[in-house]
Amino acid sequence: MRTKQQPGVEELFVYPNPASEFLIFEFKTELESLAEIRIYNTSGILVQKSPSIYLPYGSSQYRLEFEGARTSGLFLYQISMGNWTLYSGRFIRL
Repeated sequence: MRTKQQPGVEELFVYPNPASEFLIFEFKTELESLAEIRIYNTSGILVQKSPSIYLPYGSSQYRLEFEGARTSGLFLYQISMGNWTLYSGRFIRL
């Protein structure tokens, strides 16, 4: 699901869904940039945050390993660059 798009980001694929140990984020960008991924539970509490991710021009991939207690259920992800929320979506963790 796309919420707001900053110029330069063309596509995002997130898989597997459902996931158990990790999520893969595939980006296709027109510009080099830094991004950050945040994971929230359905109560809106931040449960994980990635370090800054360097996105070069073209295609790139980031693997987010789940941290902390193994909790299953519905989660939300938000990808941002600076003050822009580029993409948000949901996934199921097994």
